[in-house]
Amino acid sequence: QLRGVESDIILPDLMDQIEVGEKFYDYALPWEKIKEANFKNLGLVAPKLAKLKEASATRVATDDDFKLIAEDIKTYKDGELDRSRISLKEKSAKEKAVEQAKEEKRKGRKGKKSPSEDGEALDEDSEIKLVDDAMMQEAVKIAGDFVRYLKIISSEQR
Repeated sequence: QLRGVESDIILPDLMDQIEVGEKFYDYALPWEKIKEANFKNLGLVAPKLAKLKEASATRVATDDDFKLIAEDIKTYKDGELDRSRISLKEKSAKEKAVEQAKEEKRKGRKGKKSPSEDGEALDEDSEIKLVDDAMMQEAVKIAGDFVRYLKIISSEQR
């Protein structure tokens, strides 16, 4: 509950900033290590992990969707103090217009809309397309990088 499975390559995500999940419960179970499953480590990942991380970081830094995620994270962090207090003053028309413009910008990202952005829950008929999900796209690209690495190893062993 406190740590879970640690990722080798971490992608930026707004949800990582929000204190949700079991690790934030008052009585979360303490972390402990369990016996590893019986497996043979082929040693294929560790030698290339730094290059995989670097390639991913380069893509993430230049990807428009990840730039928007970084902007959302900054907005969230900048607003932490405001979330912990309540103003008794009514917002001015200018402040309301600025907030509305930010919301419209979020909704208009590349013409895409998050399936749950309008407050509706996803059901089994909802379709989430891989092309609309920056995280899934980057995961596929990381996997592609690794496959190319394996092909290089395979051709060198012949």
